[in-house]
Amino acid sequence: DADIEEDDDAEIIFPYEFVGGLAPWALRRDLEALLKQERIREAESESSRTEIAFECKEKDRVKFAMATLRGWALTCWNGRTKAMGIKAANNTPWSEVKKW
Repeated sequence: DADIEEDDDAEIIFPYEFVGGLAPWALRRDLEALLKQERIREAESESSRTEIAFECKEKDRVKFAMATLRGWALTCWNGRTKAMGIKAANNTPWSEVKKW
C-alpha cells in the first residue's frame, strides 16, 4: 500500500505512481522489445512455412501456401476464391498463382 501524506492545508496527497508500477518510458521500451521479438518470431516462422510449401507436392503447394496467408494477402485470396471457386483456386498451378 502506498503511504498517504497530508500537507498543511489538510489535502490528501497521493504519491506519484504509474499504472502497474511501470513508467510510460519503461512500458514503451518493453512494448518495443516485445514487438521486435514478435517480428523476429514471425519472420522465422514465415521462412519455415515457405520452406515447407516448397517441399509439398506440386498439387498441394497452393492449398498449403494459401492456408498460411494473413491480412491483406488473405483478403486478396478470399476475393479470388469467391470469383473462381475454392476448388478451382486450390487446383491452380503454383506457376500461375505466382503471377497473381
